[in-house]
Amino acid sequence: MKGTVIKRGSRWSVVIDVGRDAKGKRVRRWHSGYPTKRAAEEARIEILGRVQRGEYVPPSNVTVGEWLTSWLAGRTGLAATTIDGYSRDVKRITENDMGALRLRDLNPTLVSGFYKGLTGSGLASNTVKNTHAVLHKA
Repeated sequence: MKGTVIKRGSRWSVVIDVGRDAKGKRVRRWHSGYPTKRAAEEARIEILGRVQRGEYVPPSNVTVGEWLTSWLAGRTGLAATTIDGYSRDVKRITENDMGALRLRDLNPTLVSGFYKGLTGSGLASNTVKNTHAVLHKA
């Protein structure tokens, strides 16, 4: 795995080679907006470390709601009651501010705040646990 730092205008970008596609064409991911070359170099090292550890998530504008909706559509072979329960939990998440959040911006603090909000709204603790289970599985 390798990465490069490139100046684009007045900002710096990190370009990571993530392999080749089915046709053999090189696949690259761009991370832009670093104010200095040094900041971009530090980011390159950090990104390559995440790639090495298997923690790398490519930049994307997919929201939590979009991800959950597509995840739910892919559930097959489950009982109708299970799908209904999952659907209620996905709806609970997507109708909240959490659904509009970009997936890449999701972090433990936001998720914890979301659960506190559900608990504070008077939902039963089992409902909050089930919602957590669906979010975790997805």
